[in-house]
Amino acid sequence: MSDETPEISEELIRRILTEKVRKTEPDEDVLRRLVRRSAITQPETKFQSREGLIERLNALRSLFLNEINYVEGDIVQWKDGLRNRAYPRYGEPVIVVRLLTEPVYGDDDSGTPQFKEPLDVVLGWLDNDGDMVCFHYDRRRFRKFMGTS
Repeated sequence: MSDETPEISEELIRRILTEKVRKTEPDEDVLRRLVRRSAITQPETKFQSREGLIERLNALRSLFLNEINYVEGDIVQWKDGLRNRAYPRYGEPVIVVRLLTEPVYGDDDSGTPQFKEPLDVVLGWLDNDGDMVCFHYDRRRFRKFMGTS
């Protein structure tokens, strides 16, 4: 997701604190440089092998392409591994408010995961105040709710 922050290791924190004490650069520049350096040296996935990564990619592709028929009023949740937005959170039940016959297309910026994504379902959930908010999503990323009541 585009709004995720990189994972920061203990080593990176030590380097940030060491550089901060020296005050060789403004704090923002030090942090930016170290996070950039960290992104290059730290592994980008949790997989120990290329085969494990490929297996996971194939499994997620199959899950993504496995469309589920919903009706308005169904309670759904993200399919595991397919969340591309901050909300709703994994495991959070949401209601199918409306199914669109013609999808609305996502972000026009090709550098985002939502680029030309077909948004064909309107889902609603409760915000922190208990008010329902609705957003458009790609229905292939959701499955019927499996939680307990």
